[in-house]
Amino acid sequence: MLKVTESACPCGEKFTGEYNLDQLVEHQKHCKTYTDLVGLVQATTRAFDTGATRDTDSEKLDYEGFISPIVDHRFAQYMHKCRLRNIPAGQTVRASDNWQKGMPLDAYAKSLVRHVAEFRLIHDGYKAFDEKGNELELEEVLCAIRFNVDGYLYEILNGKLNKVNKGRIRTTLPEVPQGQSVNTTI
Repeated sequence: MLKVTESACPCGEKFTGEYNLDQLVEHQKHCKTYTDLVGLVQATTRAFDTGATRDTDSEKLDYEGFISPIVDHRFAQYMHKCRLRNIPAGQTVRASDNWQKGMPLDAYAKSLVRHVAEFRLIHDGYKAFDEKGNELELEEVLCAIRFNVDGYLYEILNGKLNKVNKGRIRTTLPEVPQGQSVNTTI
């Protein structure tokens, strides 16, 4: 909800009280005069009961709401278990970001389809087994599906990033003198 303190649209309609952004956007669509919502709603600010103020978050990505910590935790457990397999020579564990070195989309797609088939079996009440004959657990299969979806999406996004940077992707952050900051956006 956005709190509006006595603002008026150029069309003459007055706004006072609390509105959700959709109500104000709807007014803007039907208003015959140009309406600047930011000017109309001094609602770029939220006021809390404590007196603290902060900008609105209605247009910001809500990672806390979109991502479940228990799902992320279970996925991290799965990924850690996977990094203990196929360890490169001379290492005791595979790097957690090893997959970000890049894999062909076909490798992700084939694995994804295989794991979805396993999911369908389990979902329909059957047992699913890996290539060694071990029975698969639903959570493991779901994590495997997520890994392949994440990996596939990573390759697509990384390809777009690569095109934006014309192939010059930073692999490390630049050295920054103490007390200074650096803009790492693309």
